[in-house]
Amino acid sequence: MVKFPPPPPTFRNSIKDIPPTAAFYLYHGLAKSTRAKVNSAINQYQRFCQSNNYIAFPISQIPLMHFIADEAPKRQASSMAQLITSLKSHQIDCGYTNDIFENDGQVKRILRGVKIVNSIKRRNERLPITRDIVEQLVSHCDNSFHGTTMRAAICLAFAGFLRIGEFTHNTWNSSSDQNSVSRGSISFSTTAVT
Repeated sequence: MVKFPPPPPTFRNSIKDIPPTAAFYLYHGLAKSTRAKVNSAINQYQRFCQSNNYIAFPISQIPLMHFIADEAPKRQASSMAQLITSLKSHQIDCGYTNDIFENDGQVKRILRGVKIVNSIKRRNERLPITRDIVEQLVSHCDNSFHGTTMRAAICLAFAGFLRIGEFTHNTWNSSSDQNSVSRGSISFSTTAVT
């Protein structure tokens, strides 16, 4: 039989008066890795509350909103959600209600705002490629095989309005030429390229 250690004193001191055996099972009700994440979140929230002269637990509206607003710019939405889940878990351990997370309209909306804002992936702006840009790119291609191939790819993509993924490939097999642009897709004549 696996022997489980007793809960650490910091856990025992933070929960309400429940029998020691119940505290033991309450502590081991979370996986070890999850408990580590919860402890990290608790410590972070307590440090924040201490530095801002708030009472940490039970969690109340103003300290929680301030904490979320302080942490949100530093985290992705999924990381922020994990932090909030860990704080909820500690509230459960302590016997406190989680109404602040579930029923407070402002807190819920702030968390939704964090999810929306922090879930948007920032993209670099992609400007259309103009003839001037194509000429600059082509001027950097030498007369080697690779330079000539690159020059041809740039010109073909520009003339055919192709996206990069339409004429470059990570893998190639015997049937790839049936649905992908390849050298065989182009025919040369004395008057045109088709």
